Amino acid sequence: MQQNYSYTKIKCLFKGYAGKVYLIEKNSENDPPNIKRQPFVLKRYYRKSSDPQNHTNLLEYQFLTQLQHPNIMNIIDAFTEQYEYKKYLCLTMEYMTPLNEILYNLQDCQLYIFKEICQAVNYLHSKNILHRDIKPSNIFVTSEGRVKLGDFGISTKIKQIMTPQICTKNYRAPELFLGQKEYNHSIDIWSLGCTLIELYTGRILFDGRSEIEIMSQIADLIGTINEQNWEGVSQLPMFLEFINDKEPSLKKVISKLPSQIEPLILSLLCLNPKGRPKINEILLFLEKLQIPNKYEELSLIAQNALRDKKIT
Repeated sequence: MQQNYSYTKIKCLFKGYAGKVYLIEKNSENDPPNIKRQPFVLKRYYRKSSDPQNHTNLLEYQFLTQLQHPNIMNIIDAFTEQYEYKKYLCLTMEYMTPLNEILYNLQDCQLYIFKEICQAVNYLHSKNILHRDIKPSNIFVTSEGRVKLGDFGISTKIKQIMTPQICTKNYRAPELFLGQKEYNHSIDIWSLGCTLIELYTGRILFDGRSEIEIMSQIADLIGTINEQNWEGVSQLPMFLEFINDKEPSLKKVISKLPSQIEPLILSLLCLNPKGRPKINEILLFLEKLQIPNKYEELSLIAQNALRDKKIT
């Protein structure tokens, strides 16, 4: 991987254990002075063979170079850099607006966005890949109004045994909290359910700070976590019965949303993973709703967000 251009860092967007994410501009000798160049994102990972995080970074690179779909983020360039005796893996991508930054300004684009996300997930699941971290901050909108799923750092091909310690906890399926290691596509479906509600409310559905608090919220909204509501749950490694003595309140939460999506949300957030729909079934449901394209509206929203952040 050889770098074939120079770039100027504008600012650091994110700093984490594995590296940093920068907003950059590519430098070109052919550009006239003071021209406003297109912004890009540079993900710069510290590469150290003994670091377990290095495996995650390489996985994201491998997935993003192999996956080709209009609703999945693509890499524009990849190269390595040497700086002060350290080697870095660098990925450049188009700058896009994170969905969580425009949740309060979606107008009537929510179902269109959700359908686009589902098309990306359908592509992944058809290849037996789990994303394992679907949430608004990992979904992006281009300046042309295209919705793209990104951040494949903890994605995986389905295996017999997998770690349950994945997915941001607010979007994590209950079976993962209870130690299930033999899970499948249904964990992404749960995350889609959480995301769909957030598209309309602008608020995280399960906003607890701890895993126990979130599981209690799940019980309050959906029902007691026991054998009666979820056959086989008591056999999970970390089973703990979460009791709700009141009427589950999920229907009250979604009563403020469009009535035609109520059955969809109830199925996405089914306690028992076997009761959740497959992604192709979700797309069939959405197809019946005849959701109009919202390219122009989303494009305007994304461009306004870029201007507000002084990126364009």
